[in-house]
Amino acid sequence: FWRYVEGMNLTKGQSEVLQFVGQGHNLLLTGQAGTGKFLVIRSIIKECHRKNLSVAVFYSSGIACKVYPRGVASTVHSFYGLGSADLPNKQLIERAVDNSITAKRIRNVDVIVWDEASMSSSRIFEIDNSLHNELTLVPEFKQFPFAGKQLVLVGEFLLLRPVPNRFDRGNFLFYSDVFNFAISHRYELTEILRHSCGEEGFVSALKKLGLGYCSSES
Repeated sequence: FWRYVEGMNLTKGQSEVLQFVGQGHNLLLTGQAGTGKFLVIRSIIKECHRKNLSVAVFYSSGIACKVYPRGVASTVHSFYGLGSADLPNKQLIERAVDNSITAKRIRNVDVIVWDEASMSSSRIFEIDNSLHNELTLVPEFKQFPFAGKQLVLVGEFLLLRPVPNRFDRGNFLFYSDVFNFAISHRYELTEILRHSCGEEGFVSALKKLGLGYCSSES
C-alpha cells in the first residue's frame, strides 16, 4: 500500500493544495471519499520534513492512526493530554499545562495536520486553541489562533460528526468563532481517484448518502 501511495503523482488540484500549504497558509481540505485527501496529507508531511518543520498529524479516532507507521500520528486527545475530556474545560487545560511532556509537545510543533476534523467538536477545537495560547513563550502570539501555529484541517463533513457527551454538545468545529478566525481558506477536491471507471454507480451512491438522500437505485 505504501509503495503504491508513494508512487502516485499529484493531480492539479492536489498540487495546488500542497503549494498553498507550503506558503504557510491555514486551510480546510475537504472532498468526497476517494478524492485523494490522504495522498495530500502524505505530501504535506514530506514537505514539512524537507523544511525541517515539526509536524503533528492527528486523528479523532485511534484506529485511523494505524494507516501510518508507529509514532507518526496520534489522536487529538492524546496529543493534547485531554484523556477522555470528561472534565470541565478549565480543569482539562490546567492538567495539560501542568504536564511537562504535553506542554513541550505543544510548544515545539510548527504545523498541525488534523485529519477526520469532522469528528472533532467545537469544544475540543477551542480547548486546544487555549492550550497553545497558554503555553506559547512569545506573548504577542497569544492574539493569533493556536498561537500562530499553521493549521491544516482535513475531513468529509457530510459523513462523520462529533459524538456528544455530558460536557460536549457535539457541535461541528466550524461553529467555533476560533475556526472562522483561523481558517479563511477552504479547498474541496472533486476528482474521484480511488474508483475505477466501472464504479460510477457506487461513487454516485456514496455522494447521495453523504447528502442524506438514498434513492432506490442507491
